[in-house]
Amino acid sequence: MQVKSFFETDIPTTFLLRRKALKLNQNDVAKKLGLSTMGLSHLETGGRGLKLTMLEKWANVLDLEVYIEVKPK
Repeated sequence: MQVKSFFETDIPTTFLLRRKALKLNQNDVAKKLGLSTMGLSHLETGGRGLKLTMLEKWANVLDLEVYIEVKPK
């Protein structure tokens, strides 16, 4: 089985792997995001919609930079 790098996965999985790499538990990250542990779990599994404001906040907690590029096709 080949292990994917952070950037070959979807956003929730990337953030989950980053949290684990930083040795942070769900409870600590959830508190920083103003969520319950269950709320963070739903984000990490893709079971909850992700707004841009939460994406930015979550990225900051995990010391990640997120940018969105909009351009013509």
